Amino acid sequence: REELRLLGEAGTWSERQFFKSGEDSETEMHLKGRARWAADGHCLVYEGVVAKGDDAGSPLLWIKTYDSEIKVYRYAYFSASGAVDHYVGRWDPKKNKMVWRCQHLNSSPSEMSSVIEETFAQPGYKTWTFKVREFGKIVVEGRGDSRRVDL
Repeated sequence: REELRLLGEAGTWSERQFFKSGEDSETEMHLKGRARWAADGHCLVYEGVVAKGDDAGSPLLWIKTYDSEIKVYRYAYFSASGAVDHYVGRWDPKKNKMVWRCQHLNSSPSEMSSVIEETFAQPGYKTWTFKVREFGKIVVEGRGDSRRVDL
């Protein structure tokens, strides 16, 4: 299905993230992991670990799927603390990107929301930007890229 293809690709991935909070200097993180199709090809599941950065060694897990009944994408990000952040996604065909929105970050102690914009520039490579808001004010901004290393 075309909708599922827009979620991403299975494979082994290497990822870089850069983010900045307020006046702090930019922080860099490296992640590595594997994405696979599950639930008879209806869910893309990613399991990985922080390879470099403040949280080195921390596991991470996310699941992406498409709800064909209400025609919306869903993304659940499981943090090492056990919190789960739920995103709803919409494909923007004009900009060729997926826009994910989380109204309330459960992994955060305060009223924070998040928007992630993913662009699949070419097979095996994607880029993204994200913004985290607290009470509407941007408190964290970042960007990153992921590259399949098993091609």
